Amino acid sequence: LFSARIPLLFTLLVCFASGNFTTDRFLSMALSNGFVNAVGKLKQYPAANLIGDIQEASRIEGDAKDALIMDYLTQRVLNVPASYKVPLIYAIDAIVKSLRGNFVNELSKKLVNFYLICFRDVDDKDKLRLRAVLRTWQKQSILPSHATDPLYKVVQDWIVKNPDRVAVASGKKKRAVAPHSNSSTSSRLAGGLKPVGIDMSG
Repeated sequence: LFSARIPLLFTLLVCFASGNFTTDRFLSMALSNGFVNAVGKLKQYPAANLIGDIQEASRIEGDAKDALIMDYLTQRVLNVPASYKVPLIYAIDAIVKSLRGNFVNELSKKLVNFYLICFRDVDDKDKLRLRAVLRTWQKQSILPSHATDPLYKVVQDWIVKNPDRVAVASGKKKRAVAPHSNSSTSSRLAGGLKPVGIDMSG
């Protein structure tokens, strides 16, 4: 077992010596290429097959690496562009709902460190998607209330204070569009984003 870890230890020593050492780099080396590559393919659109690949790769990694997996995913959520964040949250959601166990415990501990930052950074449509995910964790008792309730209060406060933005984001009200304006490609992608197994009504 020790001899199998020598290449990893050597790589870590090289990284330390060169100064090229980050948490993300360490986590990516500690996890399999299959898992890291599966996560890397997930970008702006939460394709069910890509999320399924991440879920399966997490299952193969096993409970022994649940903390590393959640560390890697939550760090990535914080570091990727805003339009990539919700698909990663959907992947995290799929993992905890299917694998449960210590994955739930690890997410519960880390949720406060990334959820509100993510909520702050994304656009209004994605804010509603993040709220929907949080509501499923509450309604289905996936995560303990002490982890979700404080976050939900902050989210609901934003909902209450921004009724017009919420109405536009939910499609109940049209956004005022300036004459001759063109929607960007990212806006069109965001508009077509479909949640995977998330109830948007609650």
